[in-house]
This record gives sequence, structure tokens and C-alpha cells, in this order.
Amino acid sequence: MILNLDTPVSLLPTVGKKKAELLAGLSISTISDLLTYYPRGYQDRSKLTPISDLKGKGRETVAGQSIRHIRFGKVKRAIISDGRGVANLMFFGGDPAKLLPIGAKVIVTGKAKRMAGKIFFSNFEYEVLKEELNSHLKIVPLYRLSGDFGRFGQRLFRKIIASAIDLYKEKLEDSIPLEVAEQMELISLSEAISNIHFPENWKKRKEARERIVFTELFLLQTALTINRCRTKIIHKNRLYSKRDGGELLESLPFSLTKSQERVILEIENDLSSPHPMNRLLHGDVGSGKTVVALWAGFKVASSGFQVAIMAPTEILADQHYLVAKRWLAPLGIEVGILRGGLPLSQQKKAKELIASGQIQVVIGTHSLISEDVKFSNLALCIIDEQHKFGVSQRQKLIEKVSGPADCLIMTATPIPRTLSLTLYGDMDVSTLNELPKGRGRIITAVRSDKNLPKIYSFIKEEIKKEKQAYFVYPAIEDSKERDYKSAIKHFEKVSLEFSETPVGLLHGRLKPEEKEEMMQRFAKGEIKILVSTTVIEVGIDVPQATIMVIEDAEKFGLSGLHQLRGRIGRGGFDSYCILITKEKIAQISSSNIRVELEEQDRVSVERIQAIKSITNGFELAEYDLKLRGAGELFGLRQHGLSELKLANIIWDTRLLFKARAVAAVLVADDPFLNKEAHLPLRDTIIRIFGKKMDLGFIR
Repeated sequence: MILNLDTPVSLLPTVGKKKAELLAGLSISTISDLLTYYPRGYQDRSKLTPISDLKGKGRETVAGQSIRHIRFGKVKRAIISDGRGVANLMFFGGDPAKLLPIGAKVIVTGKAKRMAGKIFFSNFEYEVLKEELNSHLKIVPLYRLSGDFGRFGQRLFRKIIASAIDLYKEKLEDSIPLEVAEQMELISLSEAISNIHFPENWKKRKEARERIVFTELFLLQTALTINRCRTKIIHKNRLYSKRDGGELLESLPFSLTKSQERVILEIENDLSSPHPMNRLLHGDVGSGKTVVALWAGFKVASSGFQVAIMAPTEILADQHYLVAKRWLAPLGIEVGILRGGLPLSQQKKAKELIASGQIQVVIGTHSLISEDVKFSNLALCIIDEQHKFGVSQRQKLIEKVSGPADCLIMTATPIPRTLSLTLYGDMDVSTLNELPKGRGRIITAVRSDKNLPKIYSFIKEEIKKEKQAYFVYPAIEDSKERDYKSAIKHFEKVSLEFSETPVGLLHGRLKPEEKEEMMQRFAKGEIKILVSTTVIEVGIDVPQATIMVIEDAEKFGLSGLHQLRGRIGRGGFDSYCILITKEKIAQISSSNIRVELEEQDRVSVERIQAIKSITNGFELAEYDLKLRGAGELFGLRQHGLSELKLANIIWDTRLLFKARAVAAVLVADDPFLNKEAHLPLRDTIIRIFGKKMDLGFIR
């Protein structure tokens, strides 16, 4: 007899070696994997429809007896009757004579169609009845069966799941403490597993889902809360007190927003604390994160420690370097840069100055995490556009700190609160929700290719007024696989159209020094039109750039469109973001008329209408979360999302906030989960999150 949930599924009586190999394609290797492979939906077979009463609207369930087989070319039919009507079951593979021999009793669920007075099922599921009909009139689970296992179908998978539940549901160790289960009025784990797969009724299914969803969220929130508490007990053994950060703020040629002042105060409290800072700073495009980051850098560097600012692109690293040099050097702070595009002699020199401590604030790309980069006394790590780095890359930079690191993680992608709690619940979160004064208004318009002549004329008039424009394309060059407009091809087209205007080309395949030169020429106004890919999504500020033309706009995600739009409107002038898309999408997006569309076009229209009408990045992020879901938006590699098999942070916000609150109370009372009643919870959290969150310290 199999003894535990980590046992391979191959040892189940209903599986064996061959089926175990197919289950592996569904990422099912153990009994635990199998029991937590939850249904994607259900069929309600609890009510039968007489064949003669089929309406052909939605999925319906009928029962009958096979009475005849018909073959017409490659299509084969089984005729079933329930005594009141007959239905044709269309088989496009397999032989119904073998699958449904004459006299076989069958239950069928699908969408019926009436043609020439006859009833047809072409997309259906069926089950041969070997018992009384009443035993099949129930709620039946449906699973995602991709790959080779899909050939075996739902019936076999349900049989395997049922076998595992019968053998193991009583062996499930419940990690939820009794006090939490009673407080939340949760059903037992074994009852939940049974009813999530094979619900006795819809009420039982709801209770089962709530029990499992709360468990997933509670485990995650407890792990995040423990990790967050860890920073409150670690001592960093250093003080930043040499100079007042206000010295930098007084030297700036502008005033801070209230939002920036609030966030700087939050960071100052962190830096003044004896415990390390672990803070996420997020805000809308252009909300002024760089000022906040450089204030923190000045505070630390002027206290005799080093600061590392890591950016995902050389263009962004260059911008940070130029701004830091302009603001910090006059105050006596030595600023340096290290990136792969520099000549080897300059890289070598920079590494020597970093190792000696002469460079106090070093800005760079992935080059900063190279093994041969040594710091003298690194204390603060600032990571910009953090979602473009992997967890291991961030960790490599942090490990260069001698002792606990102060960390400031930044992103220009506003994060909805539910995502923030799920992905960054172990961090303190600061939000910049104001734009600095003097920003220009950005007008977003949706057009199609037929409007390009008018758009070109408009741009020519703006260029006469010393303004500049971007043309952005989703691909670098044409491809046979994807019908995307490309920057290289359209660079020639734009150059011909604006023959008297300097036009530049920028994309990811250019050498680093070529990218830098192109961006600098555009920033200086030597180039008036820049044809580019999304490489400018995070780029340098060009106050005179007031026009952003995005071609094939439906090919971009909402966040990408918003980031690109944020490249203009930075100089106090009215600016224009023009989205070029398919004629049909442009018409519907501009008129808001309702038209039947294919799924892909429908999503494109929703996205285009959203970017046109919503200018606030936080509102747009919430909308994008609902439109695409958290997994697609941030990727399941994030340590929180990857462990949520049933919970959905869009639908389950009530349970998310409840789980967070309950976890906070429990961890406050027992920070290391040492109480006997909490040991199963501790073991489960270490097994699931231990390596991902470095939770070994709670053992």
C-alpha cells in the first residue's frame, strides 16, 4: 500500500508506468500533484433533457440507447434514442460501432444543432452507462487534458482522480491550525478535496473551493509575513547620519510633489532604522522615481557607503548616470558607470575605482553582478524596472553587500493592490501617485493606415515648430511567421515621406554604442524623427518629443502602450499619441459601436479603448489585471503566483485580505511557528516556499 502523498502516481492501481509518463506531460508526478490538479469546470448532469425538447442553446444533457450506426465518408454516426426522440452523434475519429455498440446505454452532454429536422451533436462528451442511470446524474468535473493524455479523455482521468481520493483523502495532513479553521468556519481538507473534484451538490462545491482557496492564500501570506518580519529582527549595524538629504533637495531646480515628499520620508525612516530596508517603489510613468532613488543614494553615499543602481538597459543606465552626475557631483559625490558597451579599458578602470571605494554611486546594467565586480563597502542596492530582472539576478547584486543590504526596488508599472499583496507582501510598498507640475497634456487618438497622409502632414507642421516625433513598430524586421510591421522596413518609408527631416533608426540589434549615439542625437535635436521598436519603452527624456505614432497598436499590451505613451508630454507641451491599427478595430474603438467580432479582435478593441480612455496608470493596471489575469500579466515565475493552483486574486480578493489579516495575527503571536499546533503549518511553508523565500531560518 502506498504510504504518502509524495509517492509517484505510477504506483496507483489505475495508472501504471505508461499512463504515468502521459500524466507527467500535465506536470503530474506525485499523488499530491494529482489531488491538486483541480477541475477547469463542471458539467451539470443532474437534470436530463428529453431529446425531443432540445433547444440547441447552450450545453444540454440527454440519455439514450444506441440503435443504429451510419457511415458517410470519413464521418461516422451513432443514432441514439430515448423513446421520445432520436439524436445523431457525429464521430470524426474512432468507430462508434465499437465505442457504442447497438443496445449500449449512453449519457451525452454537448450543444445540439437542428438541421433538416434532425438533431446533431458534433462536439460532445459521452459516457457508456454500466450502472443505473441515476448514479450518473451528478455534477461531473472537466479537466485540462492537453498533450498525449488528451487522447484518453475525461472519463479515464476522472477514474484516476477518484481512485486517488478513495485511497488518500484521509491521509491528507491539514496544515491549517485548528483555531484558524474554526475562525473561518472551514470544512475539513478531506471533504474539500472530495467535493472540489466530485461535488455532492453546488453548495458543497462552493464550500470546497473556499476551503482550498483560503488555504493557498493563507500559506502564501503567512510565508510573506514571516519573511517581512525577518527584516525587523535583523540588525544592519550601520548608521547613515553624516549629511542631511535636504542638501540635495534644495539644489534641485524644481519642487517635489507631495507624493515624492511622503515617499522620501518613508525611505528616510527605513534608512534611520537599525533594520535593513526592503521597499518596493512603484508609480506611474514620469512620476519622479529617479529623484527619490537619488535622494536615497545621496543619503547613503554621503555617509561613507557605496550605492549600486542597476538598470535593465544601457540606455536607461546612461540616463541615470547623466542625471546622477548632474545632481550629485556638485555635492561632492563621485558617480560612475559600468556597462558592457564601454571600452574594456574603461570597464577595467571603473571596476578598480569601485573596488577601492572611490566611486560612491555606481550605475550599471547586468555588468554589476559579474563575479569580478568587487565593492569596498556597498550598502544600498537600487534596482530599476525590477520585473525585467530575474530573482537570482537581483540576489547576486544584494549578495555583494557586506552584511544585510538596504534594498529599494523600483518599477514604472503601477501594481494593483491585490497583486502587490501577492507578489510583494514581504516588502514595504511606497506609491508615487502624482505627476510633477509642468507636464503637458497627452491626447490619445485611434486611426488606421488610411489616415496616415493627414498624420504625416500634422507631424511636418509640428516639426516646423521644433517638435520631435517617435514612430514605434512591434518588430525589428519582417518575418514569415508573424504579420507585424517592422521598424527596418518602415524606416525607409518614413525617410522618404520626411525627406527633408533627419530620421533615425533604433532597435535592439544595434551595438550598444550605436544605440547610445542614436538616442543622444535624438535628445540633442539633431534627429527629429526616431523610428524604433519598444527599446525606447524605458529611455531618456526628450522634452521636445510631442508625438508618438504606434503602428500595429493592437499587437502591444496595455502596459507597453502606456509606457510608450509616457515617453512624450515631458516638456510641458500638449502631446499626441496616435495608435495606428486595423480599419475595423479603429472604427469600433472610436465609435464605441457594438459589433460581433472574433475573440482576438474583441480583445484588441477592449485594449485600444482602454488605453484611449484611461490615462491613469493605476486604473489601467487594474483594468489590465482583469483583462489578462495575473499569470499572464506578471508570469507564473513570481514566487507567489506560481503556488496558486485554484485561488484567483481577481475573484478572491475577499479571501486574500482575510488570509493576510489572519496570517498577521498568527505570526505576531508565534513569529517562527514554534508552537506545537503550528508545526504542520511551518513544515508546509518550508516545503513550498523555503528555498524561494530563503525561509530556512525558521527551523
